[in-house]
Amino acid sequence: MKIFTLCLLTASVGLSQASAGESSQNPSHQNGDYLSEPADQSEQSLVSVPVLNFGRQNEYSLLPGYAFGNMRYSHTFEADYKSSDGSLSAKEVALFTPILPINMGDWHGLVFINYRGTQYDSPNQPLVPDHTLHSVSMPIALLYDGFDDWLIGGVFTPGYTGDFRGSTSDGMSYWAAAAAGYSFGPQFNFYAGAFYSKGLMDDFFMPGIGFNYRPCRDVEIYLLPPFAGVTYSPAERWILSLAGSFDSKTSTVQSKDGLPDRNVSVYGLKAGLRVEHHLYSKAWVYGYAGYHFARNVDIEDLDGVTLLESELEAAPFIDFGFNLRF
Repeated sequence: MKIFTLCLLTASVGLSQASAGESSQNPSHQNGDYLSEPADQSEQSLVSVPVLNFGRQNEYSLLPGYAFGNMRYSHTFEADYKSSDGSLSAKEVALFTPILPINMGDWHGLVFINYRGTQYDSPNQPLVPDHTLHSVSMPIALLYDGFDDWLIGGVFTPGYTGDFRGSTSDGMSYWAAAAAGYSFGPQFNFYAGAFYSKGLMDDFFMPGIGFNYRPCRDVEIYLLPPFAGVTYSPAERWILSLAGSFDSKTSTVQSKDGLPDRNVSVYGLKAGLRVEHHLYSKAWVYGYAGYHFARNVDIEDLDGVTLLESELEAAPFIDFGFNLRF
């Protein structure tokens, strides 16, 4: 699901994951060094941030570019199982960064590294591991920007999720997505695409649609599955967002404790308020707080037999970290 969003975001951007400069004609946003005239595509080099005709790169929007690099720490507080004894909390570190942008005319290739380390704490529930679970993937995106109002993109993402304690083949998986975006003007873009994943637990396919709408120059309303929200820039160097998303993590656990090897999946919805401040050049710092809700824990052995299935109570979360906005 995240990779489908990456494809949609990549289609919504003036990129390199996301998102380049803006105009600074609003007096309240003047002199911000993240604001600049839209980049000239003729200035694009072979290895550089892609310059697209799509996304926020126009004089209408005063919002900065989308975040195509991210480093963060997250903590989800304790929540009780609804149909089992015990509770669950989690802490997580993550890094998402572009490593190889390549441009050849209207074609743009992008390679990213995405790492996430998650540690659960679940007293009285031995099926939930207490050591760090790792997720490492490499999204590889290809974009075509040869049309005036269209952007077409696809993403293929091989990855591993697990604890590196046994054979890595059980934790291997891949995701693929394709999407197209159409611009109806500087205020409204529409997207459609499809997402497919294979490897851990059940195969998954889902079509989807998305949009981003700018009713005024410092506000954006967006639906880019699995993300949705409203972004507002109240002053130079500041962004406020009411944001929500579907959050899902699945990892393969190679047991050394007498329990079966298993897939551990924790998923649900999260929503909250994000506050972001521009530091320097493309770097922004942010804090994000809200609630996880409609959550579930599913644990299966590698043959697909259910070992634990339970809903979770809602719980607060906090995130903080850095974004790179292009």
